[in-house]
This record gives sequence, structure tokens and C-alpha cells, in this order.
Amino acid sequence: MTTIILSTNYEYMDKESIDKDLFCDYCNNPLADPISTPYNHTFCRGCIESEFKKSGSTCAKAECKNKSTTMNDLIPITERIVLNMLDRLPVKCTVCGTLNIQRGSFEQHAAKFCSKLTVNCPAADLECPWS
Repeated sequence: MTTIILSTNYEYMDKESIDKDLFCDYCNNPLADPISTPYNHTFCRGCIESEFKKSGSTCAKAECKNKSTTMNDLIPITERIVLNMLDRLPVKCTVCGTLNIQRGSFEQHAAKFCSKLTVNCPAADLECPWS
């Protein structure tokens, strides 16, 4: 049985209307678990961690190419207003087609409401074969 990665089971409803400041320069999607460099450039945590592993400690922004940054230098974005804006972005479930789900509620939709998503039994860790 395959593990389902929930973030790949939605798409943004109107991506063009989302404020460009909420986008990651690596993946060109709205920020997920946003993190900022000391130079105030913001990326998805997963994107910048992958980039650091691949190319070393540099920021994607041209003006930072010669500035070294480590993972310890990165600062999680904790401003509630930014996180709320990201969580409220409307998405569509690509599994069942439900529209206008707030991105911050998508995992709840997938776990409790999606009529077509196959999930493992809660006792899967006890080797329950049901799904």
C-alpha cells in the first residue's frame, strides 16, 4: 500500500490572484512552512533545505549569491497574519473535486471528509490490512 502525501492532492483555485510575496522562489508555489534568510528572503522550508543539500549554503536571490548562509541562520516565519493568509488560500481537492477548501484545513478534509481518498486503517501500525 502506498503512503499518500496530502500536499500533492490539492491545487490552488486561482493561483494567479495570490499575492506574489506569498510565493517561494524555488518551487513557485505559495509558501509552505515559510522560513526566512538573514537577508529577508522567504522560502518554503523544504525547498531551501533541498537547495542547501544540492548546491550549498546560498540563497536563490541574485543579490545573495556571494553570501553564505547556514540552516542555523534561517528564521521560521511566525507572524500570525502571514500564516493565516497562507492557511486561507482556497484549494481544490484533486482526488474528489471538492472546491474552496482552505489550505490550512486540507489535511482535515483528507482525513475525515474526502469521499474518494484511500487511507490506511488507524491500526495500520498494528499491521491491520484494511484501508
